[in-house]
Amino acid sequence: NMVLFQPITLNGKSIGTIFIEADLTDLSARLTRFLEIDFLVLLASLAVAFLLSTRLQRVISGPIRELADTALSVSTRENYSIRATKRGDDEIGLLFDQFNSMLDRIQQGDIALQEAQSELENRVAERTSYLNALIENSPLAILVLDSGQKVQLCNPAFEKLFQAVPQEDIGKPVVALFPNEKTLPEASVASGAKSNETPVNLTTRRKRKDGSFVDVELHLVPLIVNGRVLGSLSIYQDVTEQRMLERQLRVAQKMEAIGRLSGGIAHDFNNLLGVIIGYIQVMKRSLIPGNPSYEYAEEIEKAGQRAVSLTRQLLAFSRQQVLEPVILNLNTLVSEMEK
Repeated sequence: NMVLFQPITLNGKSIGTIFIEADLTDLSARLTRFLEIDFLVLLASLAVAFLLSTRLQRVISGPIRELADTALSVSTRENYSIRATKRGDDEIGLLFDQFNSMLDRIQQGDIALQEAQSELENRVAERTSYLNALIENSPLAILVLDSGQKVQLCNPAFEKLFQAVPQEDIGKPVVALFPNEKTLPEASVASGAKSNETPVNLTTRRKRKDGSFVDVELHLVPLIVNGRVLGSLSIYQDVTEQRMLERQLRVAQKMEAIGRLSGGIAHDFNNLLGVIIGYIQVMKRSLIPGNPSYEYAEEIEKAGQRAVSLTRQLLAFSRQQVLEPVILNLNTLVSEMEK
């Protein structure tokens, strides 16, 4: 029940009190039914919302999840030929179209990139084969060292020149190839850290594995990449025969000088012999044959003639006179030597 008391006043004076009493049972019952109806409506709304959300999830979230799975598959496999399956022409279908269109462009770019990479690899392989052919077929011996002075490459010409074995020498320090050398220019350049190293050109003699020596002309340059010395390149040219020819040329020049000197002496001596032989012949005219003095003069003339023959040989040696072969009687020559 609801009970109300309200005082009544008139001109400032209390004249009484109003008492009201109402039965609220019917109102409470109607309020209860209203709350029950609201609760049922709320439950029905929640059920409808749940059903709608489930439906929307199938309609919207399902394709979005499928699209995400497709993107994950493309990313994982790196296979840009995979496509998302379109299920309608609505906004989700438009999204699928845009996604597949993007995959088409990516696939085309990937194909172009793969072709460019393949072409680049072919060009690099061709270039590498070309450089390897240059090194392998070079008539000059080539040796490549790293920054640690270890052998990285040597061509067949190097193997032949120094009797090296690549299977054994690759990876070894360069001093192991030339153990008899106290100082190696190759080692000093390979271990340098400066990028302004100047090339080295020199002629040296190296000992091969069989103990023989070979004269080589060494051309040594540092291998510089991005301002850093990563090793060295050595080119060896066999100049043993050239050095031998140079020595022979020096000997020939000395012999030529000796020949010129002997030719000049022989020419002057020949002039003196001409005077001596002339005077002996004049003396023989004043002597009687059979006289001992005549025989002495005749021997002097023969000795002079032999000296003339010797000067002719010296002139022939100095190439100032042409050799003229003559018939020689050995018996006569021996008998004259006995006198």
